[in-house]
Amino acid sequence: MILMNKSIKNKLLISYLAITIITIFLIITALNGFVYIKNTNATIDSATKLSKIMGTNLAASLSFDDKNSAKSILKSLQVDSTIEAAFVYGQNDKIFICHLNNLSQDEAIKKLNLLQSGTVYNDMDSIIVSSKISLDNVTIGKLILIYNTEDIKNTLIQMIQMLLIISVLVLLIMFKIATILQKRLTAPIYTLVNTMENIIENNNYTKRIDEKSDDEFQTVFNGFNKMLNKIQKNKSELETLANLDMLTGLYNRRYFLELVNQFLEMTKRENKISTILMLDIDKFKNINDTHGHNVGDQVLKGFAKVFLENNRKSDVFARFGGEEFIVFLPNLNGDDAFLVAEKIRRSIETYKEIQNINFTVSIGLCEFHNDIEDTINKADIALYKAKENGRNRVECYFAINTDNK
Repeated sequence: MILMNKSIKNKLLISYLAITIITIFLIITALNGFVYIKNTNATIDSATKLSKIMGTNLAASLSFDDKNSAKSILKSLQVDSTIEAAFVYGQNDKIFICHLNNLSQDEAIKKLNLLQSGTVYNDMDSIIVSSKISLDNVTIGKLILIYNTEDIKNTLIQMIQMLLIISVLVLLIMFKIATILQKRLTAPIYTLVNTMENIIENNNYTKRIDEKSDDEFQTVFNGFNKMLNKIQKNKSELETLANLDMLTGLYNRRYFLELVNQFLEMTKRENKISTILMLDIDKFKNINDTHGHNVGDQVLKGFAKVFLENNRKSDVFARFGGEEFIVFLPNLNGDDAFLVAEKIRRSIETYKEIQNINFTVSIGLCEFHNDIEDTINKADIALYKAKENGRNRVECYFAINTDNK
């Protein structure tokens, strides 16, 4: 499962364990090699010293051709089970006498052939040492000792077993250490990842990383928080551009409908009446044609200013298009909404901040009935009724229906 999971936690853990295993393997190999070489050299040194001593003892037997004496001397080698065979050669380079210990003569001869030239030969199975037999500084023969390496092998096996046990313990300890280290190393990364996922999932760019770190991750956290500050600022500016009419500072049509629908969704179980107002500046085209578009823009800004000075905090006011505006009056019935509309109309009528320009507004209203688009259409009908009846007035959709009846 750990190998299949490609998270950074498991990658680090696997890396630590791989390094530990490789290190343990190299240590075991190096120690085994060291012990093998040490024991082999010790055996060779011991064999060399023994062969010299035995050579001294055998010199007289060899010079007098006394095989019984030589055999008696070689028999003393039986006490050392690692010595498989001993061969004494005379001056004619022929075997004078030999001693075999748990080894056949044919096997011993095969091992002798491994020596070829030189005085020492060793491999994983045998150590062979040759030394001269001298009498009065004259070489009269040679002694060859063949050792088996079973003791060296057994020592290596015991050491390997011990090292394997130690290695398992070390591996368990390193696994625990590696787990702690990977948690410490990856915790800041996962803090960063979890924060990003939270921001993406909830579209909440106010989230920040508050954790402190005493290493380079603190620089990463600080940079991440600065990036979020910039994103949040840009997001706020984009939302402003997307939701507001840049000329008047009022909400635009799209955002108005979004806010109203949100309000209606939250209050759909309440039996409270709300009202829509449609407003249109009278003869706005004449203002543009007579005084220019700059003055027309001032009129639009002045109109928005008057409303913002007279509205409730809960009211939603937006530029619907051109010189047409819309207002949502939550939890306000038609009668009360009419009073609000009249207040707006009179405030516009008496507005004098634009030099030499007087303008008025016609307003149509309709109480909200289930569908926002339908209510806007009915308020628009009331607005055009106000235009038909002389402008600068407020008309109610329900009053129009009553008159028609």
